Amino acid sequence: MSGRVFVSYRRADGAGMAGRLYDRMNTLFPGRVFLDTDHIEPGADFAAQINESLSSCRLLVVLIGKHWLLSTEGRSRIGDPNDYVTIEIQTAIDNQVPIIPVLLDGATLPEENSLPTRLVAGLHRRNAVEIRHSSFERDCMFLTQAVYGYLGLNPPTKLEQLLEGFVTKMGYTGFHYDEKARSWHAVLALIFGGVAGGLTILGLAGMPIDLEVLALTVSSAFPGLIGKNSSTKGTLAKAGLLLSGASALVQFVLFEYGAIWHS
Repeated sequence: MSGRVFVSYRRADGAGMAGRLYDRMNTLFPGRVFLDTDHIEPGADFAAQINESLSSCRLLVVLIGKHWLLSTEGRSRIGDPNDYVTIEIQTAIDNQVPIIPVLLDGATLPEENSLPTRLVAGLHRRNAVEIRHSSFERDCMFLTQAVYGYLGLNPPTKLEQLLEGFVTKMGYTGFHYDEKARSWHAVLALIFGGVAGGLTILGLAGMPIDLEVLALTVSSAFPGLIGKNSSTKGTLAKAGLLLSGASALVQFVLFEYGAIWHS
């Protein structure tokens, strides 16, 4: 699948946070987050798999812990041609994949002179994000807001956030308006807008417009308020909103002055 996020980390100091971050991001961007432990089959050529995966990704997120640079023997692992993190970063640079360094629990970016020249531009010239266990929810929000942009998706609207919070209070945890949900709302918006338009035509032809019909037409706009945030089908939702809005306006006039119109 194109348009994915590749999460790079070292198991020695970033596995726990990588798993936690993956769970959160996969909830917001289902099927669009790559983590090696979940997506590389046993026995697969690791370097080849990394290259294949990064070629279809739009973003590399590099998790940097306090022991990210040095091995247990105190030697730098970055720059080793057999080091998988080095391979991931260099492959991203070669494929012109954007990189976001994520500093874990107070870790800092390695000094430029401790990195191979070819990797300096990939890390030191990028704006880093800090994430701590103690403030994970807040810190993660800054990262996910950036990810929406790199994936070409629209972040949640205030209406979506309000509805998500309401659904969560009802006991349905993990509910989010992802691109699939927005697309369905966009299609429904066009269908409901068409129904509203049909009712309006019937009203113009003589069918009485009462409060129930008017309320139904006004409520037909709701799917469009969600669907217009779809990055792929937003145009459908806007067309549905236009139909619903115009129909509601005409029906209101018919409701108020229908007797005059049909006289």
